[in-house]
Amino acid sequence: HLYGSLLYYLQIAQRPDEPDTLEAAKKTMWERLTAPEDVFSKLQRENIAIIESYGAALMEVVCRDACDGHEIGRMLALALLDRIVSVDKQQQWLLYLSNSGYLKVLVDSLVEDDRTLQSLLTPQPPLLKALYTYESKMAFLTRVAKIQQGALELLRSGVIVRLAQCQVYDMRPETDPQSMFGMRDPPMFIPTPVDRYRQILLPALQLCQVILTSSMAQHLQAAGQVLQFLISHSDTIQAILRCQDVSAGSLQELALLTGIISKAALPAFYIL
Repeated sequence: HLYGSLLYYLQIAQRPDEPDTLEAAKKTMWERLTAPEDVFSKLQRENIAIIESYGAALMEVVCRDACDGHEIGRMLALALLDRIVSVDKQQQWLLYLSNSGYLKVLVDSLVEDDRTLQSLLTPQPPLLKALYTYESKMAFLTRVAKIQQGALELLRSGVIVRLAQCQVYDMRPETDPQSMFGMRDPPMFIPTPVDRYRQILLPALQLCQVILTSSMAQHLQAAGQVLQFLISHSDTIQAILRCQDVSAGSLQELALLTGIISKAALPAFYIL
């Protein structure tokens, strides 16, 4: 697939994570800012220049396929958008997504996906392609939210309002007591209903947390919408806070939720 090939090529220019060594820890912020351009940054800059040379025609094709296409094609297009937005320092693609309405289309589609996602929480779910498409969509929206302007555009598009309207987050399955301590192995290749639910809920919590972090200049607006999301799904929020299941998944839910609550309740004088 052409999207897959381009995505693989762009990932070549991704700088590997710097190891946590004593030498790396000694670097000051000034040394990091004044360091010469490395080969990864140079390649990323050249790659985005080539991509932008194709102009709005390429933007239109990729954005359209990300919003309306075959499941595999949509996932690849969303992954490609994720990678391009992450290296587009001039934010040309973010500007196009906002002005052309494609970002709003992606946000509004969350409500359209709600009923399909609900069907994935049955003991014998249909194919999980819709779940993987949802995860790709939420990963891209979270990438956009990491940019301050992107977080503001998502707030304007009503992404938190749409998440508040989704009923799938209220369909938290009961935890199987036999699986809490590994007493029952889940069917091969098919996540348990609880695991599937967390694959749906956790991206929403992560998106809320990132938006709160990135939109400090509009903290009251972001916090108000996120708190409304929590109120809309209050039964789920209470279940997470009172959950007796000690597992990696439940602790991840709790960590994200408490982080969201603390950021949403941030006093105004901290953001001056």
